[in-house]
Amino acid sequence: MMKSRVLAIGVVLLTACGGGTSEPASTGTSTSGAEAATTQTSGTLTIAGEGLPRNYDGQVAADYADLIQLDVEQGRLVAYFGSGPTAFGLTLNLGTPFTVGELAVSTGSVVIELGESFEQRVDVQDGRLVVQAVDADTRTVRLHLEGHTFVEAGGLPEAIALDATVVAPARP
Repeated sequence: MMKSRVLAIGVVLLTACGGGTSEPASTGTSTSGAEAATTQTSGTLTIAGEGLPRNYDGQVAADYADLIQLDVEQGRLVAYFGSGPTAFGLTLNLGTPFTVGELAVSTGSVVIELGESFEQRVDVQDGRLVVQAVDADTRTVRLHLEGHTFVEAGGLPEAIALDATVVAPARP
């Protein structure tokens, strides 16, 4: 009888947690059959190292909206998020097409720039990139990244977590 109660509570908790998520609205179907991301560019980045974690987030940086680059076939993405001291830029050079799924990344393929003028460069030394949705027609990609970084100035590796949705403007 006790096992049944615990199982029932677990199911209720999972249902309650799952039902309360705030997933972005879908705009269509991705090129690989998964749900596409929203039509709004936004990102959240957390770097945890010495001291408290540092958080960066926001919508696409207004001054940089026209600089968003997305090449689904080459696995290339450039986007800037937020403003002021919590702004960050993201550059991916995967050399392989964006497809829904998981991919190991190493030094050189992911670079993050931090701060108001994007002056601090952070290279992802190793990590796991999960492309959650990609839609070549709407030029949209949604991804999650976890891994470790090397700060350019020779700092110690730090843990990194990133969630981003990028919608690139249509090419003229």
